[in-house]
Amino acid sequence: MQLFDPPIPFLKMIWPTEPGPEMFEVKCPTHPWTRYLTKGPWRSVHYCPEPQDMFKEECSCPLSTMEVIGRD
Repeated sequence: MQLFDPPIPFLKMIWPTEPGPEMFEVKCPTHPWTRYLTKGPWRSVHYCPEPQDMFKEECSCPLSTMEVIGRD
């Protein structure tokens, strides 16, 4: 995974013009245990917590507050 340092705000991310095989990892800065995967804003965003965080609640923050932290 290529990590972005610093993370890129979701709404400022320059997404590929067409969805491809790449997955992007997204997190909520307010809820640091959250992890989401997406191919871009036009596709679904899937909640993928770490195993130790499996039973923590998914956050309900809007995508506008999320950060893109890496690309696979």
